[in-house]
Amino acid sequence: MKTISPFLKLLLIPLIFLSLEKPSEACLSCGCGSSSSSSDLGANGGASSIFAKDKLFLLQLGSSYRDTNGSFNELGTWNKKPTDSNLSSLQNTFSLMYFPIKNLSLGLQIPVLANFMNKASFGSFGSIAPTDLSFTYGISLGDISTQVAYKVFEANDFALIPWIKVDLPTGDSSGKPENISGSGVFKLNGGLLGIKTYNKFEFIFNLGYQQPLGIPVNANSNFYPGNALMAQFNSNYQFNEKIKAGLGINGFVGKLLYSNSSIPTSKIKLTASGQYDFTMYNGVGISTGYDPQFLGANTTTDINLNLVFYQFF
Repeated sequence: MKTISPFLKLLLIPLIFLSLEKPSEACLSCGCGSSSSSSDLGANGGASSIFAKDKLFLLQLGSSYRDTNGSFNELGTWNKKPTDSNLSSLQNTFSLMYFPIKNLSLGLQIPVLANFMNKASFGSFGSIAPTDLSFTYGISLGDISTQVAYKVFEANDFALIPWIKVDLPTGDSSGKPENISGSGVFKLNGGLLGIKTYNKFEFIFNLGYQQPLGIPVNANSNFYPGNALMAQFNSNYQFNEKIKAGLGINGFVGKLLYSNSSIPTSKIKLTASGQYDFTMYNGVGISTGYDPQFLGANTTTDINLNLVFYQFF
């Protein structure tokens, strides 16, 4: 009977939770997925690297809730969001991957984002701005992304997978604050994913870089990433044939570029994830991410919860 490649399930958790991360966040890490500054690790992981020997497609339906709780200023000081305010988002993502030949994967992600705001809005350079507006919300298509990954090496339970991802400026980048869902510029992302298994443990390292192809008009867009170097480390433990769980850390160091200014930006995120496989070809995943209130600059922080269903066919 045909089976999935040994690294298929191994890479499934990173793919699942990376795919959920903010399209804005050029994320590499497990557990990312919705709106905000484009440099948290996650969506790039959606550049994915799982390869099925006997299936041609992988469908993922994901939902991610993100509660923005504060922001770092240029001095690295963390400031809580305004009292009694709300700045959150709910993103639903449709993701389809195609495996045309062995070791090669092609992917497409289409996010739809709903922003919820009350007495606060995203300010310039990764800040939060207090407002007098009562509760408001907006729903918009996010930045669609395409990706390709190719496994170039596999031996002794170790694999290396280079990946490339392109973010398309399909989201709203200049409308009302509650409708903002994209950066307004094309973004190129690329990196190298490494996987190692040892007994019941899985270790994942992902290093990538993001390059915007332009400068946005709106300096208040929380989706503009700037140039960013991104890194992720995640470890998972396989409890049995159906259940695995993991912990991870990811972060970025970058530079926000606008028409007349350039400022540094950075952040780290702690993640936890779990996965339950109904069968070899479908299952569900859950993850959460938390941004510590230290080691950051010129970006917002948040707590997020991500859910996903996956099906190979």
